[in-house]
Amino acid sequence: DLSVRLVSPTGQIVQLFTRRGGTGLTATTFDDAASRAVGGGSGTFAGGFRPEQSLAAFDGRTARGVWELQVFDLAGGVTGRVNGVSLSFARPAAGGASALQPLTAADT
Repeated sequence: DLSVRLVSPTGQIVQLFTRRGGTGLTATTFDDAASRAVGGGSGTFAGGFRPEQSLAAFDGRTARGVWELQVFDLAGGVTGRVNGVSLSFARPAAGGASALQPLTAADT
């Protein structure tokens, strides 16, 4: 039973995943626009899922600084590891269009 949350440099917290049964997260992407809610998943969570709380909580806030992915094991007796994490940022396209454009490290 894992709890996974993302913490922004300003301290804003978004809960991605809490106590969902299964065998783990493999190539999992959390995206507000994903077609599947994380609550509807089971087994190995692979592919795109909407997180338990919206990532839109980070909208309008700075991306610059140290981000934390916090993983809590809420059940004893089982071990695991985090093999890799990546974080991607996007900003609205010019002219207020709804399409998002990637934000590179040089842009932050």
